[in-house]
Amino acid sequence: MECPSCHKQFKLESKFNRHSQKCKPAQCCDCKTFFKTTNSLKRHLKNRKDILHDGTKFCNNSQLQLHLRTIKKPVEKIPDLNQPILELTGYENKKGFKETIKQHINEIKDSHKITKLYEVINKQITSSYTYKNLQELLLDIYSKHKCPYKVNLGMGYILYNIIEKQYKYHYVSTNNLLFDYAQTIANKKDINKLMKRIISLDLVTTYYFKRPTSNWIMGGLINLEIQISNLNGAIG
Repeated sequence: MECPSCHKQFKLESKFNRHSQKCKPAQCCDCKTFFKTTNSLKRHLKNRKDILHDGTKFCNNSQLQLHLRTIKKPVEKIPDLNQPILELTGYENKKGFKETIKQHINEIKDSHKITKLYEVINKQITSSYTYKNLQELLLDIYSKHKCPYKVNLGMGYILYNIIEKQYKYHYVSTNNLLFDYAQTIANKKDINKLMKRIISLDLVTTYYFKRPTSNWIMGGLINLEIQISNLNGAIG
């Protein structure tokens, strides 16, 4: 048997019944947060700050900050956002290019993982991926973090050897991140600054200089990895 409030499992009905009498969910009438027990709600009400913003009451500053980040406000326009990060190279439809993606799909496909130090978001991209798509992704990440954080980015890409006719995938590592130091994000203006820096870098040229030798040319940028860390250096 499973408690519908806290989802705890019970083998004996007698224990389930005793638990059910105590485990009754309660909701704060102001912030609408649910609590497993009335005692938890009482502690919440005792410690709340009663912050009023635009006619809405928030029980603590963390809830207010999270709310403010979800409000969609006009974002400062940045030129050239609609341009693709990488123009078509002509290799995207080649058999070797596609086979290289299949061989490394586990490193390329969309994923989201959290370690002790980083939150890592990986996004598979194509030649149609624009700087605006990247900006929207960064804004989405911002809306889900109630505190300032640091961010760095890296690209996974495929190179083509014009002499040996071979393709090679370069995965994202600490050695090929865009910035030497993670960039601090505290507000939307910081995201605009970050986007301007990314555009000024010219991603294709940046990664072109990382190729092993002049025999290798850029085949395509195929995945984007974003590393996020709290200012205290730990996640969770």
